[in-house]
Amino acid sequence: TTYTNFTILSNCAIFNLEPEYYIGDTLSAGLMVFNFSSNSKDYDFEDWDITIVDSDNETTQNNLVDLDSNVNQVSLLINNETFRDVNKIYYLKVNMTELNRGTIRAAYFPINIINSNPTIISEIDLSPDELFRTDECLVSINVTDIETVAENLTITVTIQDSEGRNVIEKDLSYKGDNLFSTTFVILPDRPAGRYKVDITAMD
Repeated sequence: TTYTNFTILSNCAIFNLEPEYYIGDTLSAGLMVFNFSSNSKDYDFEDWDITIVDSDNETTQNNLVDLDSNVNQVSLLINNETFRDVNKIYYLKVNMTELNRGTIRAAYFPINIINSNPTIISEIDLSPDELFRTDECLVSINVTDIETVAENLTITVTIQDSEGRNVIEKDLSYKGDNLFSTTFVILPDRPAGRYKVDITAMD
């Protein structure tokens, strides 16, 4: 058995590209394209175009947005219109035109767009906040999300009795304007005392 080493040369480098972005973030990165020589061949790159694509497969990729050409700084708002799927890797693609041969060479830099959690934008509203068993109580809350429209969110209330047992778990209904609500009743065989209300929002 024997071994040797070889070196991969790169003529394109990017700086300050974050590993993950959320919708609403701004991508801001520096870019450098180098000319170099290898095995007595000169590689001179006169022009380069910068785009965002959804794959590093040249055959199947879709071009999502064209950025500037021949620049050393890239800035882009991460928005729903361009990045429609989250928890997905997109690519900043640099197409470089070789001066002597007219050959186009591509470099890819991954951009991971991740999902942000829904935001609960109000306190839990209980009406009434003191009640007898078998009384009906209304629970409501306001929730929003950057990637998902409100009516597609799942909002769940879990109610724990004074002895620490979960006695109710149900989904809240969407009422419009980011408001979700539902009603519940504590059954007559449940203990008196202070009950705990937990609300979970999922997109």
